[in-house]
Amino acid sequence: MRAVPILLAGMAVASCATNPPVPRADRDAAQLQQAIAGRVPGRSANCLPSYRADNMTVLDNGTLLFRDGSTTWVSRLSEGCARAGLSNYALVTKTYGGTGLCSGDIVQLVDTASGTFAGACTVAPFMAYRRP
Repeated sequence: MRAVPILLAGMAVASCATNPPVPRADRDAAQLQQAIAGRVPGRSANCLPSYRADNMTVLDNGTLLFRDGSTTWVSRLSEGCARAGLSNYALVTKTYGGTGLCSGDIVQLVDTASGTFAGACTVAPFMAYRRP
């Protein structure tokens, strides 16, 4: 008889348990698929003008998304910025010659809490995804 209250208490605690969090890689893959859903890949570009580079989203550990009206641009970072998608890190870009962000540009990763350098990587060409 004493086991029934313990069993009921255990069931009550178990019912409050939440689902485990979705792994970051799965969440970022889903976010990328959502960003390019209904769009088809177009031509790649070596540079994005600076006015397009303002709306940047960092996914997973090396995918950059830029939104420009109906076009979504996707670029990958080389190794070295493995923590780029984490909230306490920021990507610092430097553009030269007023051309905007270009393939081959070096991007630095900075720890925002301490301001210290945390890595560097290069930007790949930008793939355009447009609505058909």
